[in-house]
Amino acid sequence: MNGRLLATAALAALPASALAHQPGLSHGAYALEGDRLEVTLRIPTVELAASFPALAGPPERLGAGVPDGLVRAVTGTLAASQRGVACLPVAAAGRPEPPDGAMFQASFRCPRDGEAVWIRPGFVSLLSPGHVHLARDGSGASVVVEARDGGFPVEARGGAAWQRAARFLALGVEHIFGGWDHLAFLVGLLLAGGRLRGVVRVVTSFTAGHALTLALATLGVVSPPSRVIEPLIAASVVYVAVANLRDLRRGAAGEGRRWPVALAFGLVHGFGFAGALAALGLPRAGLAAALLSFNLGVELAQAAVVALVFPLLVLLRRLPRVARGGIPAGSAAVGCAGIAWLVARLPW
Repeated sequence: MNGRLLATAALAALPASALAHQPGLSHGAYALEGDRLEVTLRIPTVELAASFPALAGPPERLGAGVPDGLVRAVTGTLAASQRGVACLPVAAAGRPEPPDGAMFQASFRCPRDGEAVWIRPGFVSLLSPGHVHLARDGSGASVVVEARDGGFPVEARGGAAWQRAARFLALGVEHIFGGWDHLAFLVGLLLAGGRLRGVVRVVTSFTAGHALTLALATLGVVSPPSRVIEPLIAASVVYVAVANLRDLRRGAAGEGRRWPVALAFGLVHGFGFAGALAALGLPRAGLAAALLSFNLGVELAQAAVVALVFPLLVLLRRLPRVARGGIPAGSAAVGCAGIAWLVARLPW
């Protein structure tokens, strides 16, 4: 990671004119405005001639013009998408860029207006081994891309910081309401009952735990594999359900024991949040703001769940006959869901 950052800084500090046509290095400008993505690539002719001999011919031939077949071969490997939905190619062209380079331009129309685009420059793996692509987006952020990389995000040109923050906040909210295992764990904590002060303490402990590991994983400090984290998240759901049924049987709320459990499993859930956030394509510029906004979205969604479920449970407990059957049934349902997730996620 540190080597990649140093390489980015070193290449970005040099003028593009000095680097544009060096063998083993290409440049790309990626500008996103509204739903339109404009891409400009600068690639040395010697690389094109070596990688596409049938289409490019010798390097000196490209000085007279870039064949349409070569344009299609290079720009056709560019993949752009938003949340897994592909941007559609609109136009592509190429021309010589003296003294020893070629320029390729491609346009895409994307499904979402102004939302960040994930770019996969497939041409990098077709050029010489060890080829490096220096990409810049409309915000001025630069990233070094190699063949082994899965891609990189491009932010909208001139996009306001508050717009990017709002996007990641919304993604955090969506992740909670779409993450049934996280919701089940949270509802399981609430089903245990107790006073409002105790519930706030438990939820705050869960929040502190997952906020810490979300930050650590996103910043690359520690990142356990998902094959370990996902079964542990399912196990946390099973645990909280079993603890609820045990405490109900004993006639004790177990309120003093719940916040350490919430904190411990919050650490596990935070790694799950980090995996989801990484899959969305984090911007290199404004990483801290994106992380903070996503986490705030998660907290707002959690607060909404607590505000809805806790008063309903308070009302339910005022009806003893209903509470005697409803609370254990709810905990059992949470436990069954956790067992199903655990079985599905274990590496059998």
